[in-house]
Amino acid sequence: GGLVVAVDLVTFTDPAAFKQQITALCADIRQQAPAEGGGPLTVPGDRGNAKIRAALERGMADVDDALLARLKTLAA
Repeated sequence: GGLVVAVDLVTFTDPAAFKQQITALCADIRQQAPAEGGGPLTVPGDRGNAKIRAALERGMADVDDALLARLKTLAA
């Protein structure tokens, strides 16, 4: 099971200050040495953001074959 909690940040802090703190925290996490034999540390979103950047650099996006086939069927 999972738990999702939605919080209105304005109730607790300034959103700009919160963003700065989270940005700094993520940078600190990424700079930590990995465990022996492990790869670099990442935070949620890093992998997806890297895939998006790579697709934009190639000028195309990766689309699942089944989804592409369905889109082509709908477009016909």
